[in-house]
Amino acid sequence: MDSLEFSVIGLRLDGEGADPHCPKLLLKLLMAKELFCTALPRMPKDYITRLVFNANHETACLFERPTNKTTSPLVAAICYRLFPDERFIEIAFCAVSITRQYTGLGQHIMNLLKEHVKRKGYADIVTYADNAALEYFQKQGFSRQITLPEHIWRGRVKHYDQAIFVQCHLYRTVDYTRITEVIRRQRELILKRLQIQLSHFPTQLLDKQNIKPEDLLCIPSLHTCLEILQKQGHDVTLEQAVGISGEEETRRCSHAALYAILVEAGKVYATPFLRPPESADWSPNIVYNDLTIMAERCRSGFYRTRGIFVEHAKSIYQRCQTYNGEVAERTKQALALYQGLVRSFDHAYNQRVDLTTIVDVGYLCPQLSAKAD
Repeated sequence: MDSLEFSVIGLRLDGEGADPHCPKLLLKLLMAKELFCTALPRMPKDYITRLVFNANHETACLFERPTNKTTSPLVAAICYRLFPDERFIEIAFCAVSITRQYTGLGQHIMNLLKEHVKRKGYADIVTYADNAALEYFQKQGFSRQITLPEHIWRGRVKHYDQAIFVQCHLYRTVDYTRITEVIRRQRELILKRLQIQLSHFPTQLLDKQNIKPEDLLCIPSLHTCLEILQKQGHDVTLEQAVGISGEEETRRCSHAALYAILVEAGKVYATPFLRPPESADWSPNIVYNDLTIMAERCRSGFYRTRGIFVEHAKSIYQRCQTYNGEVAERTKQALALYQGLVRSFDHAYNQRVDLTTIVDVGYLCPQLSAKAD
């Protein structure tokens, strides 16, 4: 894999350094289009061309270096659409050169793509997989069990007949470029720890009929294994070790986000950001956000991960920084609010704060009641 070069290309019409007329960029996009047309003969060529050259799509590419002048240097590619507001991407096409199939390139480019979009703040990857591709996507961690709320993807994701909708959740503490090595080391550790006797497990746990993942947290040996992994440099938590479900993670993050909003809404520096201003000459390039919007997002299950919440909270500060400047008092207040939201979220998440009984945001925070309800 050392001779391969990973890059993400797209026909971006705005942004720093964007040049839709760059000959090298257009040539790479043409290579990707030809690869998809060859690997997906049943897909209309004009449809492939339209998506590859669409400004809303990007294409992750693997190029072979040094290049062979007789063949295309592109050996694998994945075309996908970004949904930045919803924090997920939709894979449109995925293909590997016919001369390089069954060599692990499909897994390699998928892992590189996961790490790339994860670092940009995205939390989920979805796609429609036909029978021929379903096994591949399942091996890459995609599941038919959809944890992404339906109202987030319904109407946005392109529906394909005779295909199955699958999802892959991205975990912020996992380095997908090292996933093969991590799994190998985990397997070695598990085989080593198989010598643990049943006497090491709590008797009350062995007597239970239906064991939940949370019940495994009381196993002392599990803590020992985690300590070994953490000493080796692996960023792994108890929740990941016992396999906390996506629904449970969404619930915990939603409660932590709501707790953070309620706590910070009472602070003096949060006053300008409780609700939208009556009028403002915002530039169309400035994304507006406030605590009322964030409270509404909590109720819809938008904050599925810590990363989504942090990025959304950060947008308050970024908007003030762009509109008012770095030294403005409003910008300093926004920075304090952003830091406070992250700090309160982490506290609530680690303490497992449960706000199930709270049905009215205005009960604890009157400042938000006018808009949040």
